[in-house]
Amino acid sequence: MKLAIVLFLASLVVCFKRPGRPNIFMIPHGEKMTNGSDRLSEAGLARAECLREIFGPGSVYNIGLILVPKYKFTPGIVDRLGYDTMTPLAEDLKIDIRAGCARLTYGCVLEAIDYWVGTGKNALVCWEPKLLGGLSRLLGLRRLERYPSGRHDIIWELTPCRYYMKRRTLQKCPGLDVPWVNLDSEDETLGSEDKGSEEEIESWQLRASKVYNATVGVK
Repeated sequence: MKLAIVLFLASLVVCFKRPGRPNIFMIPHGEKMTNGSDRLSEAGLARAECLREIFGPGSVYNIGLILVPKYKFTPGIVDRLGYDTMTPLAEDLKIDIRAGCARLTYGCVLEAIDYWVGTGKNALVCWEPKLLGGLSRLLGLRRLERYPSGRHDIIWELTPCRYYMKRRTLQKCPGLDVPWVNLDSEDETLGSEDKGSEEEIESWQLRASKVYNATVGVK
């Protein structure tokens, strides 16, 4: 318990002192073709263009790191969907896409973000929708969330200063997300009332301190 308190207080000090502290934004890849292909559909290509407007230069998201699953140019492999979704945005931001982690190697993603801490820029993770829940759990979200089936428009945000907070917003891409009603009502902060047990908090804090607050020096 004492360790959890020390780490939590240390994380607050780092957050308040360091401007542009990194947040992690998580989105799924764009819509894919329905014929089993590993290519983006027309809707997926349109979403890739929309993401340029949302996360592009001058946006409030301040993206400096883009992570996607390791891509392979092999028929039947879907890992390149994230890469194709992020390519237009990466070109606008003039940054390289990090595609060195296989889609199930969550520890690799953790290390990549850990290396990025302290740069003053935020991280954007574009992954397979059904794997976003497990990935967000490792990166700090205490409760396991599942990305809604059939959706591609929700942005998950993991913040470095509130270990029990996650922000969920919507992309609202014109012509793509209009079928969903009450879009504004889905912008919300999640998990703020569920802090978990002392053991869960300590376990999370050991991981989160490494991801968000590497300067604390806790390994």
